[in-house]
Amino acid sequence: MIKYFIIFTAIGLLIGRLSRLDARLFYIAIISLAWGAHTEFIWGLAAMGELFLGSLISRAIWNPDGTRQTHSTTGSPANPLVEISTLVVFRAKTLAILDREMHYVVDTPGSQQEVFNKATRGAHESGLNEYDAAIAFMLIQLKSLFRPLSDSILEFYIEKLCDCKRLTPMSTVANEFLEIYIVDHQSDFTDPRLDRPELAFVSNILKERDIATNTVSGGSASLEDRLSELRSLREKGLISEAQHELKSREILRNL
Repeated sequence: MIKYFIIFTAIGLLIGRLSRLDARLFYIAIISLAWGAHTEFIWGLAAMGELFLGSLISRAIWNPDGTRQTHSTTGSPANPLVEISTLVVFRAKTLAILDREMHYVVDTPGSQQEVFNKATRGAHESGLNEYDAAIAFMLIQLKSLFRPLSDSILEFYIEKLCDCKRLTPMSTVANEFLEIYIVDHQSDFTDPRLDRPELAFVSNILKERDIATNTVSGGSASLEDRLSELRSLREKGLISEAQHELKSREILRNL
């Protein structure tokens, strides 16, 4: 029993190296039928399961061209079990940060499961850390709030936005997430109820964005000149990468 399990799984590993799905299914079917005819029907089905198992393992480890799959950020050989386990740990740490640092309990499993999974998987596969994932998830929640902001959720909005700002030093790129969110939702901050000392960082971000916007040539300047000037400002450190991207999109959108 064990001997045939190993043999057919090994054959499945070889079949899994084939790039075309129809070719893989063809070989699995032929081998299973031949083995079932040689022994008994039930053993043919067992062989089919073992061939599929080997093929799936092969597809998880190797690319269709025969090269090993690698981790998206480190470039090291990918191991499906390690990838899954590290993602589980990553999500657990993200949940802990949201609970401990932001006093926010995610409804998972539940209504927020899908959004949380997407945010954490995206951050994990991009090589970001758990603070990036937590801040990205929280900004998604703030974005989903009904506008205009009601009095009942105003304090929640302010508190979570400040939490995001407070945790950005522990993140990799979440400060840019926050800048993009504030610029995209600057209409929120025209509300006089949000004119608070603790939200001074919002005004600073919007002022920096205005400086960057006004510094770049407009009018009759060519597209190439305007984008070149924008790149120069970024290289000199006068604007951030996020501001560079936002202004580039704005220039192209206004063509």
